[in-house]
Amino acid sequence: MTAYESLNATDGNPQIDSETGQNALGLVDETVDISLAEIAERLVAEREVTVDPSTIWYFFRRRAITYKKRRRMPVSRIATTSA
Repeated sequence: MTAYESLNATDGNPQIDSETGQNALGLVDETVDISLAEIAERLVAEREVTVDPSTIWYFFRRRAITYKKRRRMPVSRIATTSA
């Protein structure tokens, strides 16, 4: 089984079908700190769909979906932040 609906002739990037895309979004909702590689592995395990992590990234990018890990705040030089 493949997750690709078609190969876009203009840029050559494969596209994920809507069912697989919804599954990928569900995985992100389920596990907020999941990586693209982990999403690809889970899609293989749960749906028997082989998808490259970069294809998942393009899927999120086309929908303006970004998940960035929050960086830790630097130590305050003026005062301590904890009591």
